[in-house]
Amino acid sequence: MAGGALVRLLLVVAGTLVALGAAVAWLAGTSAGTAWLLAQIPGLRISAPSGALAGGPFSARRVQWEGDAGRLVVEDLRWADLRWSWRPHAQAWVGVDLVEARAARVEWRSAPRADAPAAPLQPPADLRLPVQVRLLDLRAERIEVDDLPPLERLQLGAELGADEGRV
Repeated sequence: MAGGALVRLLLVVAGTLVALGAAVAWLAGTSAGTAWLLAQIPGLRISAPSGALAGGPFSARRVQWEGDAGRLVVEDLRWADLRWSWRPHAQAWVGVDLVEARAARVEWRSAPRADAPAAPLQPPADLRLPVQVRLLDLRAERIEVDDLPPLERLQLGAELGADEGRV
């Protein structure tokens, strides 16, 4: 009797894991699922999203995130591909390549600071990241940060977590 209960419990757990995996695949793999998933992120608003986070092209007319630190607005965001990899090297659990990302305008506005003095920042003990992120051919027509002079026609490539997380 106890053996039969254990088998039923294992079947329920396995079925739940399969259903959860299918739900995640639908969310990240379809345009409708991606739109729903992104709508669940606090402070994030996206207008006219098209594409999926699991890979391939993506675009949005406007992306806005607002939090305690400030507000980020990205207009006419699009990318050619978002490639995911599991364990790209021994130090990283996941890797992501953002390929040919474009934006017409990126704006960052810092939140007003309280009058209370901030605690002094302490340097981190280790900068090694558990992820690898590569930005391959990122371009923005205009970047505005607070009251600084805007940057025009920015083009860059970057990698976080290169050389097995050392760079």
